[in-house]
Amino acid sequence: MAESYIKKKNAEIRRRKKRRTLRRMLLAFIFLISVLTTLALKLDYFNIKAIKVVNNNNVSEEAILKLSGITYGNNIFIINTSKSKTNIRTNPYIDSVTIKRRLPNRIDIVLKERSASNYCVKGNSYLIFDSTGRVLDEKDKLENEKLLLVYGVNEDRAQVGEKLPVEERKIKLINDLAELFRYNTSDVIFTSIDVASLTDVKIYSNNICIKMGSADKLQDKLNKAINVIDIVKLKDKKGYVDVSYEGNPVYFIENQ
Repeated sequence: MAESYIKKKNAEIRRRKKRRTLRRMLLAFIFLISVLTTLALKLDYFNIKAIKVVNNNNVSEEAILKLSGITYGNNIFIINTSKSKTNIRTNPYIDSVTIKRRLPNRIDIVLKERSASNYCVKGNSYLIFDSTGRVLDEKDKLENEKLLLVYGVNEDRAQVGEKLPVEERKIKLINDLAELFRYNTSDVIFTSIDVASLTDVKIYSNNICIKMGSADKLQDKLNKAINVIDIVKLKDKKGYVDVSYEGNPVYFIENQ
């Protein structure tokens, strides 16, 4: 009986010692973390000395840094990356942004930009927009001649940073036509499109208007129009080619 009591007492003593040891270790760990945190926030070693902006093709590094609010000399641990990312995304060209801390003192700002693909005319300025219909910029002068001119997208109501005020079917139609133009291997160059009406779509090749009619069988209609322009040599003429219905295309050339 006495032996059993002694064993229980010793076991209890060992448990108490173990608990005290664990408490001491936990306190020591908390103290160490506190010291390290204080040092990390106070030491110049962790002050930002380099900021690298990656994948900024349309937005300058200076503009990105200004939006981020991150400056040289800031402590790398106390910068608010969530707020910086939110601010950077206010630029219409920015689709997404990642901010990485590179210890001890470098910040990487990695961007994914939206790509300009089309433009429309609003008064005396040009509105640049991407394949989703989001307006990226408004310029007094068009700098990228590869962009496709689009009519009929309610350009008077369009605002930078917002999507064009048109239905998604029109955006899809613009992208479908742009895709066909990219794979065009002929000498016929398409300069603009008019999607004001989905039942009366028009494509322009300089001064030749291609009347497509409804937004179906786009590739077949486009091929017919290209063949007519090539065969009849209409590239430098002014007039129209009508492929809006089944049967042979009809074309008309104005007297010059």
